[in-house]
Amino acid sequence: INETNSIINATFRFPSDPKGIMSLKLEFIYEDGFIYATGIDATEENKEHRALQVISKLTKTGAWYFNPKNGNMYWSEGCYRIKELDPKIPITRELGASFYPKESRPRMENYLDTLIKTKQPYTYTEKIITAKGVEKWVKVKAHPVVYNNDVVFVNGTIVDITDRYKYIERLKYNEETKRLALKGIKSGLFDHHLPENVVFYSEDLKKMIGLPLDKDFIPEEDFRKLIHPKDVDQALKRHSDNLKDKNPYYFNFYRLHHHNDKEYRHYEVYGFKTFDDEGKAFRLIGNLIDVDEKTRNEKLVKESKKHLQAMI
Repeated sequence: INETNSIINATFRFPSDPKGIMSLKLEFIYEDGFIYATGIDATEENKEHRALQVISKLTKTGAWYFNPKNGNMYWSEGCYRIKELDPKIPITRELGASFYPKESRPRMENYLDTLIKTKQPYTYTEKIITAKGVEKWVKVKAHPVVYNNDVVFVNGTIVDITDRYKYIERLKYNEETKRLALKGIKSGLFDHHLPENVVFYSEDLKKMIGLPLDKDFIPEEDFRKLIHPKDVDQALKRHSDNLKDKNPYYFNFYRLHHHNDKEYRHYEVYGFKTFDDEGKAFRLIGNLIDVDEKTRNEKLVKESKKHLQAMI
């Protein structure tokens, strides 16, 4: 240490009881012919770091740290593996940021700068382009080490979540496809928990028949009040017979009226039941389909046939 190189950071490990191995992180500062030193007990931090190194070898996880005082950055083998970069290449903050698309790099830099200013940890999920040009999605976490109200170290992890991210995106796409398909046939989903006799209705279904949008679960009795008085007895009998039947498929039909409409419309219900260990149905999942137009057309055809027969 000298006037040219006035600040040096180093970590030393000492045998100690009862901790076993004590790690001290020291900062040496040269000023006016004197050398000043400050030290931080980094024993627990180093234990966590070594544990992360072991985990990164077994999973798609990497451990990293950054020293904001001198700009030094460290990557575990897991980080290099995720970025598909040669471990022999020294890592810098600039090189680490280069794996993110250009449009997201300022945001990535801001995460670390904000942590250093606010001393608050962060978590984010972003896309990267590896050294081999492969697109991946990663989840990054960082936690500050604070000393004398100043961030002296940043510990972090990075996890390759590409498979999970793509799976979630496929689920979102499938859900959107299902929602559009059901919307195309004027249908809505419901989930009936039979032991508690409580039903979850999708937003589309609630809009279709005028149920309150601010309630996720609605008692079955509230739904029954919407059924046409002439249909309710037969509808309940079919419902009861369906639940006793060991066939997992469910079917029912009746007329319902919208809260804001005096007219009744024809609906059909198609569902699937699941059973408990005793063979009793305990869950019914299905959809309510508006078949009013089809029913009215069929009725019109029948009436037309009667008129035609009468004429003949």
